[in-house]
Amino acid sequence: MSERETTAEQIGALVLAAGESRRMGAENKLLASLGGKPMLHHAVDAVLGAGIVRVGVVTGYQAERIRECLADHAVEFCHNAAYSEGLSTSLAAGLAWVAPELQGVLVCLGDMPGLRSEHVRGLIENFDPRGAAPICVPRYQGLRGNPVLWPRDYFEEMCGLEGDQGARQLLVRHAQRIQYVDFEDEGVIRDIDTPEDLAGGG
Repeated sequence: MSERETTAEQIGALVLAAGESRRMGAENKLLASLGGKPMLHHAVDAVLGAGIVRVGVVTGYQAERIRECLADHAVEFCHNAAYSEGLSTSLAAGLAWVAPELQGVLVCLGDMPGLRSEHVRGLIENFDPRGAAPICVPRYQGLRGNPVLWPRDYFEEMCGLEGDQGARQLLVRHAQRIQYVDFEDEGVIRDIDTPEDLAGGG
């Protein structure tokens, strides 16, 4: 690493946990057991294990159950009352929580059971908020994954998004500003959307 080194203490994380899991039927997928613990624990544990100390969990659907699920985790909560309007509203709610002294924020989906602390640390080690490619994106075998580490300069633009696509359109718009970080396992591209995904572990 160069003199631009950024530490985990200078970065916040948002774990998006507000969705209704409609494709899962009646079950809230984030609370479903996978690998011996609730699915949401996998993502939160990966972020905390990487040394990020300011972790905000964005709640919405079944907010109280999500809070109870993470009662023993060192996280803060920010509620998105407009969660039914799409992922963009959770981004806006979460970004309003991010402390002004932090250089960037890791935007993490709550339904990624294969995410590991090593993935998060790899993104942090390559993060240069003042460089030519300040947006850190994980990649596996050429496929773009999650979570994405965003510098503060993009927060305002992210808050202007609408609908359920999250910040994906910004990655297209700012493709030349992306620093890809390659990993050798599929944990950064695997999420759980359906009962079949859950039954197969993803």
